[in-house]
Amino acid sequence: MRPILSSLLLAVSLAATPLVAQSPVDLLHPADEAWVARSEGGRGGQGDRRAADAAVAAAEAALQATPESLEVRWRLLRALYFLGEYGLPRNDEEGRLEVHRRARDLAEEGIEAVETTLGGKLRDLAPEPTAARLAAIAGGKEVVFWAAVHWGAWAELEGKIAAARKGVAGIIRDYSGLVIAVDPRYEEAGGLRVQGRLHSESPKLPFFTGWVDRETAIASLEKAVEIAPENMLNHMFLAEAILDHEKSRRQDALEILRRLADSEPRPRYPVEEARIVDDARVLLARETGGG
Repeated sequence: MRPILSSLLLAVSLAATPLVAQSPVDLLHPADEAWVARSEGGRGGQGDRRAADAAVAAAEAALQATPESLEVRWRLLRALYFLGEYGLPRNDEEGRLEVHRRARDLAEEGIEAVETTLGGKLRDLAPEPTAARLAAIAGGKEVVFWAAVHWGAWAELEGKIAAARKGVAGIIRDYSGLVIAVDPRYEEAGGLRVQGRLHSESPKLPFFTGWVDRETAIASLEKAVEIAPENMLNHMFLAEAILDHEKSRRQDALEILRRLADSEPRPRYPVEEARIVDDARVLLARETGGG
């Protein structure tokens, strides 16, 4: 049986299983299996919609059975991100926006659960003293991380200025700061990657995002590369930030793009990193007048 069809049947069978018969392991295993199969059928940097849907369906079924589980919730958020960014065509902006909008709302439900445990609003709590308590919540930092990611993806599609005026940049700043405080290495320096991208891409608007700092963008992304040099997205974001905000280091950015353009995606991320390789080649050609 093809892996895609196997994953789809797995999701369906999980949804049909009596809830009383399901243990936490029973619930997580199908979601993780479908996640591993998410790239089946993909071509280069574009995933197969069926495999992406299967990963989402398996996690949805698990969350329906245990809606209080943050461990399940973050897996669904991860699967939805893959669907929105790689399962749907890039030019389907409305469809992608809807996926990230839904994921954003699911993430905020998880944030509310975290806040109930911590006894206060997450964004009102100082990152450092909160870090140890958040780390002790199973799935806590993961939900916060994927909340930041989906808010960022939603903002890109909704429009950066409009999103900034709605306070989205502050949400991403606070969530990514918490993830960094808990574990700067999580998701291959994911918190630093999100923080760096935020400070690089957010418009500087008085009264809304005056705190955005381009030096922080580059410093955060350089730290991400230092912590997780194997992560292509860390390098790609750094190259883009240098080209946008530190013109004197243009050659450094071009060298990063050349390395990415000649790279092979890791087996764990065949679709995601094929997309980065393609994007690096396009940007390199544009910056050097080739292609």
